[in-house]
Amino acid sequence: MQPDTPIELQQRHWLFGKRHLTLSGQHLTINESSLLHQAQTRIPLPMLQPNPTYAQSFSMLWLLNTIIVFACAIGCLIAAYKTQVGLLYILAVVFFVGAFIPLQKFLLYTTNLVIFRHAQTNEYLLYLWKDNPNAARFRFFVEELNQRLLAIR
Repeated sequence: MQPDTPIELQQRHWLFGKRHLTLSGQHLTINESSLLHQAQTRIPLPMLQPNPTYAQSFSMLWLLNTIIVFACAIGCLIAAYKTQVGLLYILAVVFFVGAFIPLQKFLLYTTNLVIFRHAQTNEYLLYLWKDNPNAARFRFFVEELNQRLLAIR
């Protein structure tokens, strides 16, 4: 593909919102929107290193916390049903609502990312959700971006 041909990628993540990436000429433009946030970032391609890093993590700690809090909620619900104590129903609701905090942390720290680094500082600069929207489209976008970065070097 010609370096001047714009390439676009739409990514959606239910927890983080939407991203629209446009690779055009010597710039990558990222339009991000979520429930309370909208931003546009323009990254000159010479700022990125070619050959991205792949990062995958699974947050066992937050998964266990979610299971424990959810189990406490179920336990309170069962105890409230057997003893007919209203306070246990309220406690069960508090635990059920409280289970969403570690669940959100689990989803936040469980990742599958492709990361491009800053050319000078080597810090992570661009995060992409791997295989989002699909593996073929994502791979095409990353390969095209990488080819343009290699052409700059």
